Amino acid sequence: MFLFEKYKPKSINDFMFNHKILYELMYMATHEDIPHIIISGPSGGGKKTLVKFFLEALYDSDVNKLTKVKYNVNGSSTKKDIEIMQSNYHIVIEPTNTNHDKYILQEIIKQYARHGTFNIFRTNRKFKTIVIYNIENLASNSQAALRRTMELYAKTCRFVMICNNLSKIFDPLRSRCSIFCIPKPSINDITSIIDKISTFENIILTNKDMKNIIDRSCGDLKHAIWILDTIRLNINSEIALNEILDKIVELILSVKNKKSIIKIFDDDIRSNIYNILITNIKGTDIIINLLDRLILKINDDIMNIKIIQIASEAECNMTYGRRDIIHIDYFIAGVMKILLESN
Repeated sequence: MFLFEKYKPKSINDFMFNHKILYELMYMATHEDIPHIIISGPSGGGKKTLVKFFLEALYDSDVNKLTKVKYNVNGSSTKKDIEIMQSNYHIVIEPTNTNHDKYILQEIIKQYARHGTFNIFRTNRKFKTIVIYNIENLASNSQAALRRTMELYAKTCRFVMICNNLSKIFDPLRSRCSIFCIPKPSINDITSIIDKISTFENIILTNKDMKNIIDRSCGDLKHAIWILDTIRLNINSEIALNEILDKIVELILSVKNKKSIIKIFDDDIRSNIYNILITNIKGTDIIINLLDRLILKINDDIMNIKIIQIASEAECNMTYGRRDIIHIDYFIAGVMKILLESN
């Protein structure tokens, strides 16, 4: 079993940071009339764990007994059977980041909300809960459809939504929810948790190893535990990634030698970018890593300032867009243009 799964908090006492937000959610769960909720924050901050404890307080521990239920979803011209995880009290929906999300949300929520709550369970809440992960992946029409659906089933359902980036959520949707912003765990929090796990697992960490975990995780506790797992298994996961990033930088810089830009971009650079994206590394992290390497290679302050400006524009556009590859292409093409103009 992976360490991340093995050491997931099983109870409130196991949760080692963001206690203020946890207590606010626990207090809210004692009331019958709760609002819709958005929990926002960076990856690895404990958002899903907070939702788990909130649902346990709202209902009981049976919320963890999830089963797959098949729903029929009719799209504009297609019909799909989609399996959704649900308990006696709640349902979990994960957007697919496609245009079909609008129909998935409308159809599944309509079918789920159609059946009222039962009094046979230990808790007698008048509503069921719909948990939606990664709502920032929803397109504008899907978010608008979700807003209308929330209003339609407000009497029988409560919505708990999770996102990494609140700025991608439309104002009409945000205005109907109580928002909890989850900060990253501090360096002391991550150090304490990693030290605790390494002690239980008999993993010997040097000060250099701990610093490496803290630096590479960037405040992401989940990532930090994965890095600890690679140390335990003696796997160096960074070598392949660094080699690909270095190769992309070399290809970008090669345009100064008047090589075929289109061939370099289509055949070499884009294929390497796709190889990174399929490993679930975020587009913003790719841009930041490429930017750091380019600045070290290009010894020209004026050019570096222009490249930083292009990177900031690409990262900002990525916040509002859904296809990371488009904005990474924009950044790389912008850097190539700067390099060609400097010759």
